[in-house]
Amino acid sequence: MNLSFLWIIFAGIAWGLDGLLRSKISWLSPLTIVTVEHAIGFVILAVVGMKHFRFPKLSTKAWFALIGVALFSGLIGTYAFTWAMANINYSSFGVMFLLLKLQPLFAILAALIFLGERPRASFYPLAVFAIISAYFLSFWKAWTQLPDFGSDTTRAVFAGLVAALCWGSATVFSRFLSHQGYKARTMTAFRLGMVAVLWVIVLGLFSLFGIETGQQITFHTQQLTLIAWVALLSGVLGTTMYYRGIKHIHATSASIFELAFPITGFIIDIFVQHKTPDMYQIIGGVFLVIVMIFVARTKKK
Repeated sequence: MNLSFLWIIFAGIAWGLDGLLRSKISWLSPLTIVTVEHAIGFVILAVVGMKHFRFPKLSTKAWFALIGVALFSGLIGTYAFTWAMANINYSSFGVMFLLLKLQPLFAILAALIFLGERPRASFYPLAVFAIISAYFLSFWKAWTQLPDFGSDTTRAVFAGLVAALCWGSATVFSRFLSHQGYKARTMTAFRLGMVAVLWVIVLGLFSLFGIETGQQITFHTQQLTLIAWVALLSGVLGTTMYYRGIKHIHATSASIFELAFPITGFIIDIFVQHKTPDMYQIIGGVFLVIVMIFVARTKKK
């Protein structure tokens, strides 16, 4: 019996709990969290895999793909997600996590742009339905009034969409690297280390030009421990379990098992945040899930 689906479910739970841990360090700036978590994740993987680590010989295209993964997945995507959660005071986990289910949509669009892979014609109406579902999921009062596009919630939604766009695009580059025979653990370690270095460079430029970032330089033991758990859950365990499961499961099935991610978010909302989703959000979420399952079945011509 193929139990690979359990790895994807466990990965979804790990990613869901990641959001809860981030809420415990909400007083830190998103820049601080993202920079330190990637550095710690890189150290963890480097220590664990040091015995079997071999520096891979990367082609020029592989280097560009790795930089693309680091740029979209870590530098922009993770920061946008952390900033979005901080902007709504780490509430509405389920809604924000469901928005990330738009990743396959953006992955297919990225494959069209970067690789010239044209999806079936049925993809385009599905994409429209997905966007409409995401709209009502995010702005559940849109049935009676237009959303306030200057509110914190609206900014958080757009940041969440940026995160989904970046992570979906990074999937294209990750797939290229996997097809080149590079091991997932090695590429994950390289991505984490590269993102940490890129953020240090960005912070250095901010400091050089006098741009205020709210970056905290010193940490308490408790803060570092929580960031280490974030790095371990999402950056190491979640990613490793997901790649282990996805090897033996079709994309359509994986998209269903990945629902453990938003379901964990809604459980946190109800039992930890003491918030229940509105009926319109439930309807929008159900439609979004159904549409994205069909999107996952859309293959290139």
